[in-house]
Amino acid sequence: MKNLIVGCGISGATMARLLAERGEKVTVIDSKGHIAGNIYDYYEDGICVHKYGTHIFHTSNKAVWDFVSRFCKWYPYQHRVRGLIDGQICSNTI
Repeated sequence: MKNLIVGCGISGATMARLLAERGEKVTVIDSKGHIAGNIYDYYEDGICVHKYGTHIFHTSNKAVWDFVSRFCKWYPYQHRVRGLIDGQICSNTI
């Protein structure tokens, strides 16, 4: 059986990969000229550019973490949000 996946963002790419790993034939089409949808990165002069903005991945699901970790290298990151409320700086670490 041949499967058609429309869209090669994170969901389409995941479905295509899972089907291919089961030995199924897969064709992926996308309106963009690249894979990865809005999490597409490219290098320019040795610098990684996030074409559609930065992306932060988080999950508490071990199976999801293990699956995604097969395809990427992780870098430590801590996101800090700060605000000024009534003259007092408030912060929250995620």
